[in-house]
Amino acid sequence: MGQDQSSVFDLAAVAAASNGGNNDPLLPPARYIGAPQKPSKMPYNKYVAYDKQVPFDFPERTWPGKRLQRAPRWCSVDLRDGNQALVNPMDSERKLRFWNLLVSMGFKEIEVGFPAASETEYEFLRALIEQGESELVYLDTVFDELARASLESELNAIREELAAQGYVRRAARRGMKEERLAPLRFVSDDGFTILCGRNNLQNDRLTLKDSRKNDIWLHTQKIPGSHVVIVTQGQEVPDRTLEQAAVIAAYHSKARESGKVAVDYTQVRNVWKHPSGRPGLVLYEPYQTAIVEPDAALADRLLEKQHGQS
Repeated sequence: MGQDQSSVFDLAAVAAASNGGNNDPLLPPARYIGAPQKPSKMPYNKYVAYDKQVPFDFPERTWPGKRLQRAPRWCSVDLRDGNQALVNPMDSERKLRFWNLLVSMGFKEIEVGFPAASETEYEFLRALIEQGESELVYLDTVFDELARASLESELNAIREELAAQGYVRRAARRGMKEERLAPLRFVSDDGFTILCGRNNLQNDRLTLKDSRKNDIWLHTQKIPGSHVVIVTQGQEVPDRTLEQAAVIAAYHSKARESGKVAVDYTQVRNVWKHPSGRPGLVLYEPYQTAIVEPDAALADRLLEKQHGQS
């Protein structure tokens, strides 16, 4: 019997793709011959309701008379008892690849086991938790930059960021390519240039590519916000400039409506990319902390208006 090739789903290919390549000798060679399964509505019209096939009436009970009105959230039970039945039990890496495969197929709820079952289970679940926590932190930064966006071009930049991360589809654009936004530019009362990223992608570029190692980097402590950089040009930064840059960092953050805000600062050489690879997420050490109050009037006064900011 012939088979519709467009509906075939090769598990080996997806498992390989989820790990950047099929390095597992126990899996067959990657062979992609169709599109991955996508979540769809439950085809309830194909089946006859159970109460139509076997009529019953239990007026003294409440649950038998209830009817499913929508498809349940599927739950795949594996990676625990099923793992013990394998000739070669899965390690944490293979469990994670299988998890990615199930998620890509559209499963919403997956029971994976107990962390106390074994060291492998603990490592695997710990990795999933860390991955989820990292994603929540990243999404919190996206919500913050959305709340502070005031220009259509800033919103378009955020859409591009979310599309690059796979959260939304990339919109087709016609005409000329949109010009890339520059960071917000401020000048301190001491004459130092202070740059402030508008979104996560710009934060990455400002901190990790465009700034010099001896420039001063600032960010609100454990609070989503913009990356702020003082361009030192090899000079010592006065305390007044440092305080003004910290106020700018506090104002361009989720804490802009707060009272006292902790802002960490260090040289750019002490900042590096977060292992998750998410835009805008970095790690830094050592650092110092300044306590400042967000000041909209100060930020507006120091902002260079000729760059088109509103």
